[in-house]
Amino acid sequence: MEVISIKIPRTGSESFGAVLHDLYGQSELRNFIGGMKFNPKIYDPKSWWYAYDHITGIFQDELQEFKPYDDQQYVHNHVPVELFDGWYDECPRIAFMREPVSWIISCFWFAKMLSHIPEEMGIWEYIELDYRKNWVSMMLGGSLDRFDWIGFQETWLHSVKEFLNRFTNVGETFFWEKPVPTRNVNIDDRYIRFRDDTLKDKAFVRRFKSLHKEDIKLYEEATNVYTTRKS
Repeated sequence: MEVISIKIPRTGSESFGAVLHDLYGQSELRNFIGGMKFNPKIYDPKSWWYAYDHITGIFQDELQEFKPYDDQQYVHNHVPVELFDGWYDECPRIAFMREPVSWIISCFWFAKMLSHIPEEMGIWEYIELDYRKNWVSMMLGGSLDRFDWIGFQETWLHSVKEFLNRFTNVGETFFWEKPVPTRNVNIDDRYIRFRDDTLKDKAFVRRFKSLHKEDIKLYEEATNVYTTRKS
């Protein structure tokens, strides 16, 4: 196992998954998690996923039945990092993050596109949903302590190059003969206008920050680490 990547939606993680695929091939472990009996449907508030206090043992029991997991080179999926506690402790844990207000706007738009939320739901109502509050913090275990590296959507290509240089043998030469993957990148003019207008709405931003304090704090901590790392 080379890397355990916690996949946060709308952070460039789908494109990063393409990088991992090119590096290591298809992950059967990723497919296994997607086909689990207790498959996490993160868009469904009624999913067992949000009975979070009860799933760690269920997940690990089912994972233990999957053989041979030692042959898998990476994990890249929508699962909380703490579910891998005690598994491949020597293996680096990584994730991508994104500025939280921009992130929730992107999540809202994507959820609308996929009909994961009612058509009539607005973004003000969306940020009030209990299962969406501090979702990133939940995925990352509430701190950066379990992680060896964090990348950022805002500097995606720089982050990927840093990952390649730090954790692989190929370094930036990976991109010399390969196009930079761009998956699930939203270039819809309607989305861009909606995003920009919402980011300018000071009342919305204040309300979001009051409800999602843990995500805000964790992102600020991550960017502080990143700034220190760059310097």
